[in-house]
Amino acid sequence: MMPRERQLLHYLQTYIASHDGVAPTVREIQAELGLASPSGPSRLLDSLERQGLIAREPSRGRNIRLTRPPADLAAVADAEIYAEAVRRGFISGASS
Repeated sequence: MMPRERQLLHYLQTYIASHDGVAPTVREIQAELGLASPSGPSRLLDSLERQGLIAREPSRGRNIRLTRPPADLAAVADAEIYAEAVRRGFISGASS
């Protein structure tokens, strides 16, 4: 998991926990991470979704859902997330 993805995942965990299960908007994520446009958060969310760490429902606003309890996500090592992404075919396992 890239540092920005981990930062976003942590933000999602804390935001959702402190807002009674409601997820932040893409604009709120953009502001929190200091990104220039909404495409940055969208790419990061796409990556987290491909890794199976979040799920989204396209037809709803604030549609981000954590797929694991926050305690589980905080304990997940980068190597484990990488291995799962390779196993699911989201990324190639070959190193450059």
